Amino acid sequence: MKENISAAMFAASNALKPSQKEDIYKLRDLLEEFGESVILSEFLFAEEECLEKTFASVSPGSPEQKAAELNAYFANPRIKNIYDVSGGDLANGILPYLYYDVIRASSAKYWGYSDNTTVINAIYAITGKSSIFYQIRNLIGEDAEQQTQNFLKEDKLFNFNYEFLQGNHIEGVVLGGNIRCLLKLAGTKYLPDFSNKILFLESFSGRTARIRSYFYQLDQLGVFEEISGLILGSFTELFEKDSKDSLLKIVEEIVPDRIPIACTDEIGHGANSKALRIGESLSLSRA
Repeated sequence: MKENISAAMFAASNALKPSQKEDIYKLRDLLEEFGESVILSEFLFAEEECLEKTFASVSPGSPEQKAAELNAYFANPRIKNIYDVSGGDLANGILPYLYYDVIRASSAKYWGYSDNTTVINAIYAITGKSSIFYQIRNLIGEDAEQQTQNFLKEDKLFNFNYEFLQGNHIEGVVLGGNIRCLLKLAGTKYLPDFSNKILFLESFSGRTARIRSYFYQLDQLGVFEEISGLILGSFTELFEKDSKDSLLKIVEEIVPDRIPIACTDEIGHGANSKALRIGESLSLSRA
């Protein structure tokens, strides 16, 4: 168990709906049962309810205000974990206002997924600091019991099943995350150098044509010429409405044969999703 550790819940992207407050309070209480003392961001919740399925379309704080709060969390030596509970579209707005020197010196670890791909990869690009691709709200989701067991045993949280589509071994520093959100960084100083890195990709939205367009863009950016390996997570809408074979066909047509490729159904937006360290080394081998 994690004991006497202070943590913060934050929302870099779209705010949560007011109707989700009870869930967040439940999550806070659960983390405190595990020994963490949790601070809640003042920008977690939208001021009004909305019809969006998960997240509100707006945030109660400006990018500058949210960045100032996140900077303060990283500067606080008591805070060891910053759990971003948001997703959506707005996270990249805070990037110009972050104090990267403070983040580099901090012992706090940033946790987030989906749209927080922008924050996670920007932090690595500027500071070399790693983050964790994981949605902490999984602890109160559909697979809460298993997720809680995984969270309390680090080896379970970070160990995932996979199979190789191409090649036999992948080794290197992992970058990436949500494919749509990663591409928001194209043309900015926040897009990391992919040379000899492992690229991880997953997606919540997007059927075949949209996902294909994302792979075209990555190819045109030269990413597939730079990376040493590729890990494919779950592509939720694509798998549900089209097929996994649709993704495999895209990859076969666009990704060079020389690149080893592994795939897993255990990292992404699913309730069963495990965690992945972005900005740290990983080694996978064919069984």
